[in-house]
Amino acid sequence: MSAHRHGRSLQGGLYEHFSTDVSYLPDLQARLADLLRSRERLMSAFARASRLSTRVQQLENHLSRHLGQQAWRESGLGASTDIAQLQATITHLEQRETELTRQLDDRQAELEAARAANRELTRALNQRG
Repeated sequence: MSAHRHGRSLQGGLYEHFSTDVSYLPDLQARLADLLRSRERLMSAFARASRLSTRVQQLENHLSRHLGQQAWRESGLGASTDIAQLQATITHLEQRETELTRQLDDRQAELEAARAANRELTRALNQRG
């Protein structure tokens, strides 16, 4: 029976040790709710800061490219717009010339084949007649 009594006294001591004064419970719940709301706001602020940081980097890169292009044009080192357009036209015309030359070569080959066939037919008719 002493073991049983010892068990009861141990349980009673643990219960008393871990028991809570419930008068603090509403204040603790309110504090917990406040801390959870603060944590949510903080996490949201970190996420927004990360998104804004990424956007700032994108804008800085865009601005840098734009300012670099503007400085290059204003320096006179790059080709002017008129020269760039002329170069594009020249490239287009060179491509067109290559295409027309290929078509002309094809037509000349067809003409040579037709002439050869005509000579053969003429020769064949002359030998019959």
